Amino acid sequence: MKEIGPVQSFCGDFTQGGRECLRERRKRMGLSIEQLGKAMGVKGTTLRKWENGSVRFCNPVNARKVRRFLAGELDEALRGLSLTPLAHCEERRLQHQPLLKCMERISELYRVCQGHPRLESAVLENLNAALARTTARIIGRSAQGTEGKEG
Repeated sequence: MKEIGPVQSFCGDFTQGGRECLRERRKRMGLSIEQLGKAMGVKGTTLRKWENGSVRFCNPVNARKVRRFLAGELDEALRGLSLTPLAHCEERRLQHQPLLKCMERISELYRVCQGHPRLESAVLENLNAALARTTARIIGRSAQGTEGKEG
């Protein structure tokens, strides 16, 4: 990759600047490595290797996909994939926000269960039960806190 000044110059060679450009654009779009990899038709591990430099070159077909992503040609198609509400969080900030980390883990679990109805059903059942218990506890605490204030 000739340093990505003009995106059109990307030919499948990931320089340091190109890797950074790919990673930053993915993050700005609010996409996980797995999401972008799946959308581009490559494994998340492959995309991770492109971003970290352990694989420096990609084939011409993938080079075209990367070039189109960097040029913004895939933005509309990718918008629905973003990590909502994580789309506006940088990965570094995510490490310090337990609720958002939990939501990301749930999202990853959902992706793993897709296509496996029994797993999907069991996960949903357990998540719904946990959410119901947690909601009841929160509502109970909230009600206890307002009882003394009303009188």
